[in-house]
Amino acid sequence: MKRLLLTLFVILLMHSALAEEVSHITVANPNPIIGSFFTSLWGRGTSDFDVKSLIHGYDLIRWDSENGMFTYDPSVVRHITVMENAQGDRSYVFTIADDLVYSDGTRITAWDYAFSMLLQIAPEIEALSGVPEKKDFLIGYDAYMSGQIPYFPGVHVPSDHIIVLTIDHNYLPFFYEMGLLSCSPYPIHVIAPGVIVRDDGYGVYLANMDYTLSEPLFSVELLKSTLQDPDSGYITFPPVVAGPYILTSWDGTKAEFVRNEKYKGNLNGDLPSIETLTYTYVNNREMIEGFKNGTLQVLNKVIYTEPLQEGLQLVSEGRTQVSRYPRTGLSFIAFSCEHEEVRSALVRQAISYCMDKDGIISSYTKNSGERVNGYYGIGQWMYRVLAGLAEPPVDSRASRADWNKLSIDSLKRYDLDVEKARALLEQDGWKLNERGIRQQGDTELSLLLVCPEESNILPSLEEHWFTYLEEVGIHVDTRMMPMKQMVREYYGWEDRTEADMFFLGSNFDILFDPALYFGIMEEDHMSWSYTRLEDEQLYEYTKAMSETEPGHVYEYARKWVAFQERFNEMLPMIPIYGNTYSDFFINGLTQYHVEDTISWANAIIPAKMSKPIK
Repeated sequence: MKRLLLTLFVILLMHSALAEEVSHITVANPNPIIGSFFTSLWGRGTSDFDVKSLIHGYDLIRWDSENGMFTYDPSVVRHITVMENAQGDRSYVFTIADDLVYSDGTRITAWDYAFSMLLQIAPEIEALSGVPEKKDFLIGYDAYMSGQIPYFPGVHVPSDHIIVLTIDHNYLPFFYEMGLLSCSPYPIHVIAPGVIVRDDGYGVYLANMDYTLSEPLFSVELLKSTLQDPDSGYITFPPVVAGPYILTSWDGTKAEFVRNEKYKGNLNGDLPSIETLTYTYVNNREMIEGFKNGTLQVLNKVIYTEPLQEGLQLVSEGRTQVSRYPRTGLSFIAFSCEHEEVRSALVRQAISYCMDKDGIISSYTKNSGERVNGYYGIGQWMYRVLAGLAEPPVDSRASRADWNKLSIDSLKRYDLDVEKARALLEQDGWKLNERGIRQQGDTELSLLLVCPEESNILPSLEEHWFTYLEEVGIHVDTRMMPMKQMVREYYGWEDRTEADMFFLGSNFDILFDPALYFGIMEEDHMSWSYTRLEDEQLYEYTKAMSETEPGHVYEYARKWVAFQERFNEMLPMIPIYGNTYSDFFINGLTQYHVEDTISWANAIIPAKMSKPIK
């Protein structure tokens, strides 16, 4: 017996030696990393979002997928109380955990969350080419922003570990109500040194720590220095953070991280076991080679044919692992609906009927993409439930029979139909001129499409779209543009060029509220901010969705279908495809469940890494 135990002990020692722990891994992504690692005020790139998830943490709010609603994070919030006043304003009283600290050891309190709120709505952000958040759902927002009152009553801090956020009754009901209160702490001593958050009992405001100073320190000049300095600005080089990892370097392509030893753990108590990380951009042609030669350990969000097929071959040979998960966004052609050429829905429909979507998906993604016919991603819970791919969230007001009646089969597919495209153009008054181009008055249907330089989509578009557009009398010119510039123009952060159409992709937040994308562009006109589409009915559908009572999941899904039907008719953009992402990772990596977390930055926290046993 003793000999047997000794033998087992030796085997265990050998096993341990052969599978020694690895303290560093490199994660590669084929999507460029822009370098905007702080909030979404300066961009929403998917790779940058992963970095943000890795270095920032302790959000008050989390998404409960089982019940289809937001709730508080018990690892951050010790207790929550909800109260209403006589007007119906709803106050959420959060008691913050007393064991939260930044990576430099500074305590995190309710004041840090209040600073985060005030910073992200600050008009100074716009002067720094950012887009401030609009928190008009909190009471007193308009009065505070206009300068009528010097404090923000929607945010109140009665003590170091209590913050009160009050939603205006005019904004209720709101389906993703608690999602509005999502807030992560940011270090005021780094971003706005010398500035303090105060509350005299009426609401929070920013003030000088030294009250004898006559001029406020919080200014465009201060933030330009602390946020946008090319060598040390917090947007790109945040030195003090609250997430599981700390960014140690960034060279424009590759980011390096070290484990934050002050991090207390996530919702499940998971702490990162891997000491250092590298996150880098690698193009699709080189990623598999880097994986084979051992320089890369994780390939994140693989969708292109060659690396996908090679990776799956490695899986079949037992040389690696794969996790596949649906994308929460889509790729599309967005119209500049303010342009006369594409202002009419009939023209946009005709352009869509000239597209062979299935041909594009086949040639560009080699069928790794999945066709979509609306403004949704195949990873969104609404689509997955209606497609029968997931169980409906808990809702006692709806039966299985109710859910079975919901469908998006009513959406037009806009299959290739040149004759229908011609008929729509004729119906809208576009005639062929002597050059064979459609013309209405002095306006020709000669369009400019802008594509990202990083994409090789053009050959597929030329074969499966441009050919048919020319056939019906629509001429298209193309221009390649850096993705970063394209995004800024599309979202309206900079003035648009003459582009009539953009080829882009976008991922959705869990808080899916299209009503936020509308703004008053002209008097009495509601316009889809990104495409400049003016359609009051579409706006009303978005409002109906957002004004659903929290927890009424079936009602929200029913309104979501109505929104999709109107979107599908007005067509401010042509939805093309969604994707199933594939993450390839070496055999030594365990407990890496990106399919459950969507972001590799979240999946890497509980993951364990060791050298594979030969």
